[in-house]
Amino acid sequence: MIIRAYAKVNISLKIVGRRDDGYHLLESHMQALPDLYDVLEIVESDETKITCSDESLDCGPSNLVYKALDLMGKKARVHIEKHIPIAAGLAGGSADGAAAIYAFMGASDEAYALAAQLGADMPFSLMAIQHQGNVAAFATGTGTELREIEPIPGRIITRTPAISVPTPAVYKEYDRMPIDTGANDLQPAAIRLFPEILNVIDEMEKPHKEYGKPIMVRQSGSGPTVFAIYKEE
Repeated sequence: MIIRAYAKVNISLKIVGRRDDGYHLLESHMQALPDLYDVLEIVESDETKITCSDESLDCGPSNLVYKALDLMGKKARVHIEKHIPIAAGLAGGSADGAAAIYAFMGASDEAYALAAQLGADMPFSLMAIQHQGNVAAFATGTGTELREIEPIPGRIITRTPAISVPTPAVYKEYDRMPIDTGANDLQPAAIRLFPEILNVIDEMEKPHKEYGKPIMVRQSGSGPTVFAIYKEE
């Protein structure tokens, strides 16, 4: 089976609380990117073996594809043709894991419940596969409770600087000095830790040679990826 696993951006992300176990509660507008996706070839087998076109990707037990197969009690040979940048805040790992779930369980209620056990971005990644990348949702809780909404129309372009931004570090910095932006509450914390992100934002706010001035430029989630939305005539 061949499955496309779609990237996503957080159009907005607002921290609204924190659970006793330390997980942050949020409200986020998530939108899939139909033109940016990994391609997975999944074949059921008597052993699990994952390979990837990008040799830097860990294909062992920590990979979400491996974890998803293990949780389902399935084994498969999986090859990932990687196009979503790794550790870019675009949910590439979650998208790949969701593809493994979709291959064996489709988009059933049970599949969504299992996806939520593996990560906050997994249910939306499953929704993105179900809708072939043309979907958006309002996410609440830790990000796993979804209400489908209309995607923002327009062209979305992303840029990912060559830096590693650990999500736990960004949340820790947010807790140290929280700022309610009304847009992406994690952006100020990420920029304090990694000023390079601000340089990318400044560059993307300039008019594009083909699409003109963006209607929105923002960091996605905890970063480091920055996206710009352009109005399509």
